[in-house]
Amino acid sequence: YRFLLQSLEDLDSRLRKLNSRLFVIRGQPTDIFPKLFQKWDISALAFEEDPEPFGKERDSAVCTKSQDAGIEVIIKTSHTLFNLQKILDKNSGVPPLTYKRFQRILARMDPPPRPVEAVTSVTIGSVVTPINSDHDDQYG
Repeated sequence: YRFLLQSLEDLDSRLRKLNSRLFVIRGQPTDIFPKLFQKWDISALAFEEDPEPFGKERDSAVCTKSQDAGIEVIIKTSHTLFNLQKILDKNSGVPPLTYKRFQRILARMDPPPRPVEAVTSVTIGSVVTPINSDHDDQYG
């Protein structure tokens, strides 16, 4: 818990240097996001792909709500090096059950993409994050 909290504090500190902040939102994404889309005039939503069944179902619902609102959806693979669905596809739709089989599948795949560069003021460009004086009370 301490590591997670320190990581979030570090992220917020880095975002402050870019004139932004970390926004911690509580609630179900399918309930919260449509309200935030309107409140913040959002045009795109990016998130990390979740390969677990519950996550896939939630992500699908979030995508539907986002697209219904005219929001561009960007999904990235990031907490695993390889796209897990591609590994399953290369193994006839089933997970490899041995490490050797897993290695053979990976040997037939392209290497994972290089990590993206850290976010900088150049990356952010003209994007403006609306930060209120009560930010910590609302989103801290």
